[in-house]
Amino acid sequence: MNKEDLIFEITMKVIERIFTSRISVEEIQDLVETELMKNCPEVAKKYIIYREWRNIEREKKTQMKQVMDGIVAIDKNDVNLNNANMSSYTPAGQMMTFASEITKDYTYKYLLPQKYAEAHRLGDIHIHDLDYYPTKTTTYIQYDLGELFENGFHTKNGSIRAPAKHTKLRYAGNYCFSDQSKRTTRWTVYPCIRLFHGKRSTQNLFETPDHFSGILHNHEPD
Repeated sequence: MNKEDLIFEITMKVIERIFTSRISVEEIQDLVETELMKNCPEVAKKYIIYREWRNIEREKKTQMKQVMDGIVAIDKNDVNLNNANMSSYTPAGQMMTFASEITKDYTYKYLLPQKYAEAHRLGDIHIHDLDYYPTKTTTYIQYDLGELFENGFHTKNGSIRAPAKHTKLRYAGNYCFSDQSKRTTRWTVYPCIRLFHGKRSTQNLFETPDHFSGILHNHEPD
């Protein structure tokens, strides 16, 4: 088959598809690629490379590409200054910002209901920390503090045992509450306080004699 006949055949197949159903640009290109693979593999290879190059060129003009460029250049823009808890001027901060922006884009395009995505885009509503949406949680409420205080914290990389006394409980609670803005102290801390109070009372029974002995020694008359 000569080139003219091949071009005509591919064109007619594309036209046939257009008139039988709705077809996208990508589907047209797929049809062309399939027919070229059957008859002219070398031309098909060049066509595939050309398609990929065009995709890259189009991607360069997208908002996401511009966002990524800003992170690489560490521009002083809304993306790099958005999260007060993370510095975008460090390698780790850049990696976190890359991940955050890609996740936001994925959430906006594929996970959010269209009406909410459009409302967010137009500024009618603002979905705070959109990058947490795929995790099915929110930024500040991620840990069950009751579980943390009772059994400690465990991950695949290590673990931390449950707080052993009042001071450590207070430190852990203060850290979690301030980071998570989760005001549930009365429900999560109270059971642990009761437990520690019992331990502390028992400990005081053994500490009391030495304690009073020291006081008496320091106040003996001359």
